Amino acid sequence: MKSSLLPFDEPPPISVTHTTPGAAGIHPEAQHTGYYNDLDMMVIGMRGMTEPWERVHMGLWALSGSPLMVGADITRLKRSSLAMFTNTNILAVHNDLLGVQAVKVAEPKPGLQVWAKPLAMPGKRAVVLLNRTESAAVSR
Repeated sequence: MKSSLLPFDEPPPISVTHTTPGAAGIHPEAQHTGYYNDLDMMVIGMRGMTEPWERVHMGLWALSGSPLMVGADITRLKRSSLAMFTNTNILAVHNDLLGVQAVKVAEPKPGLQVWAKPLAMPGKRAVVLLNRTESAAVSR
């Protein structure tokens, strides 16, 4: 997963921040192959969601491995929303055979978080940089 999935130029809305694996009361230690934490339904395509917020939502959902239950009418999705649901890179992270959830591995500054999900291929991880602050941030 590329870090471009998660924009650093605007904070996500409340509905997206609550889907962060740690914020949703999810327990990564309880999730493993065949057993998945359930974040409820995705809000991509629903009123009020901007494309950057949808990218954050989809990226975090992929890291969680939670079932992909779309809450919007899929026959009315914008092309950009539909593209997220069919993005093979995002789906590969979500559907990884190891079946574990991401954990926060660093927070170099308050609200600037690094999340990583171990993948089935030895030594591989999906990594997301998440800016939960009110201002833009630079990744290094």
